[in-house]
Amino acid sequence: IGNGWQHSLSRPDDKPLGEKNQFAVRGQLNFDLGPDSNLLLRANLVHDKSENVALTPLDGRTLGLPSAQSKPTTGTVIFSTGDNRVADWTAAFRPRRDNKLAGVAATLNVGLGGLTLTSISAYDHFTRNEFNDYDGAAQSDSNAQNVSDIKAFSQEVRLADQNGADG
Repeated sequence: IGNGWQHSLSRPDDKPLGEKNQFAVRGQLNFDLGPDSNLLLRANLVHDKSENVALTPLDGRTLGLPSAQSKPTTGTVIFSTGDNRVADWTAAFRPRRDNKLAGVAATLNVGLGGLTLTSISAYDHFTRNEFNDYDGAAQSDSNAQNVSDIKAFSQEVRLADQNGADG
């Protein structure tokens, strides 16, 4: 967990953006099933409820313009100061995310004389709910909400010769 570090160019008293709130855990268990056989179980979980950072708008000075520090009520485009710690976003559409990834996997190895049968099964579930403000300005112009719900299953089976090609 970390505090925000990016300040609003048009709202200096607004809460800083960029707070980190991440949690991750993973584990595995390996079971000996006898000669040349084992089962490996793995699980992982990641939960990210951090704030996305705002894009830094174009530094107007690169175009020969003064770095504008105008009030947002005037409708004047506000240019950055060239410092990515000062940016802007729509106050009502604060960039943030609530993403989760959970996965489990099992690897089974079974010795069959001079052969090894391996089965690898895995399942992952990813959900995403992200809010981004892509224009780097206080005006509501390029706001987007990205929502995903992805479930993936994979299965691999292989048979390998333990003695090699010269066997």
